[in-house]
Amino acid sequence: MTLKMKRKMNLKGKAISILKYFVHGIPFSLLSLGIMLFAMGIVLGLIGSGLGGIVALIAALCAIPLFIGVANFLITKFLWFRVKFSLTGTWGHGVFLLMFLVIVAFVASLPLSVIPQPAAIVIGFIVGAFINGFLGKQIAENTPFIRFIGRRLIFLIITFIIFLSLIFVAPRLIPGNPIMNALYSYGTDPKTLQAVREHLEKLYGLNTSIETQFFNYITGILRGDFGLSISKQGMPVTKIIFTFMPWSLGLLIPAALVSWIIGNLLGALAAYRRKTAVDNALLPVFLTLSQTPYYWLGMILVWIFAVTLGWFPSSGAYNPLIRPGWTWRFITDFLWHYTLPFFSIVIAAIGGWAIGMRSMVVYELGADYVGYSDSLGLPEKKILRYVFKNSMLPQVTGLALNLGTVLGGAIIVELVFSYPGIGYQIILALSSLDFPLIQSAFIFVILTLLIANFIVDLVYAYIDPRIRTGYVGE
Repeated sequence: MTLKMKRKMNLKGKAISILKYFVHGIPFSLLSLGIMLFAMGIVLGLIGSGLGGIVALIAALCAIPLFIGVANFLITKFLWFRVKFSLTGTWGHGVFLLMFLVIVAFVASLPLSVIPQPAAIVIGFIVGAFINGFLGKQIAENTPFIRFIGRRLIFLIITFIIFLSLIFVAPRLIPGNPIMNALYSYGTDPKTLQAVREHLEKLYGLNTSIETQFFNYITGILRGDFGLSISKQGMPVTKIIFTFMPWSLGLLIPAALVSWIIGNLLGALAAYRRKTAVDNALLPVFLTLSQTPYYWLGMILVWIFAVTLGWFPSSGAYNPLIRPGWTWRFITDFLWHYTLPFFSIVIAAIGGWAIGMRSMVVYELGADYVGYSDSLGLPEKKILRYVFKNSMLPQVTGLALNLGTVLGGAIIVELVFSYPGIGYQIILALSSLDFPLIQSAFIFVILTLLIANFIVDLVYAYIDPRIRTGYVGE
């Protein structure tokens, strides 16, 4: 058989596999999402009926994963291979796949915001069906990769549930009354203030017991209703979140990634040039930057480049006289305002990444495989490539752990620069005890961090051969 024929057969096999993934995902997506939405409607309809709602919720948690697991195993048996059926195993696989389905459905719905609806639905369904088919097969195979990701996903969900409780309790421990803070604009007449207070307490659900408020808080989250903002005169909280969250993500994610990339490269350079002038010059800089707070560096940058030199604006995200839009004038003005907040996060974060990468590369350069490879005559560039790849694994894990620190720094940076992000809104909400806005903002922030951590876990599991081959987690 010629090489050309082998390549042709390989391409044909890959095309058939892609088609089978898609075929696997179509009925599976329709069946799974259909039954999930149907059961969710029953649960939400009964959730206010006390014991009946609890029984319905438990029944749904048992029945939906079991149905999804059976459907996946039947489709897998028809398209790929025979699967052993056991009640607990089927339910466990159904739980894993149900969690993945929710994430895939969310990702597949993102094109709706930028693409016309019919086209977005088609694109989302095609992408979702392919991913669901791929995940369905992987989960049925019960590969080490899937077991690792499943454990991480369960851990993240439990973490999110715990945070939901903490987010509800923490604002209520702050001394003060949110309704009293909102009464200052209603005059001084006692009768009027009393009537307005009773109306606002009823409107925001603060005239009930803590237990009832918590129950309404959880059921509201399940319905996608995050309540009304107290400090914004009844504006829906979701509207506030979706208005300001993109500004924070647009600042946080690029700054975190750029600092991670530059820090790793500089750290690897310092390790490769260790005990030279390059390393002696870079290491003190790294140590200084690693101990520099984001907000302090932001204030220094404002004083130097905004106040003293006047090169950049000291606050805001854009000139209020310029209408936001995809125009060259607005984009250049936005980047002009974006520069100082961006670099205050990037510069402060580079030091920690560089120190960590330098330590890992120095350790790897002293490993046995480096000396053995050098004795075999392997090119230095190839050896360094292996050293760099092995050193990157802990740094990928560190990226997930560091996102929370960067987020905390970004919130203070938004305050320093009066940047219209969600962190600035959290500060304003805390000052006015706006419970719904505080709760919802932290929910979206925590959810964003957990999703980012989950994506990093996926990347880590993909690049670490020990997980792919089953060496870890067996």
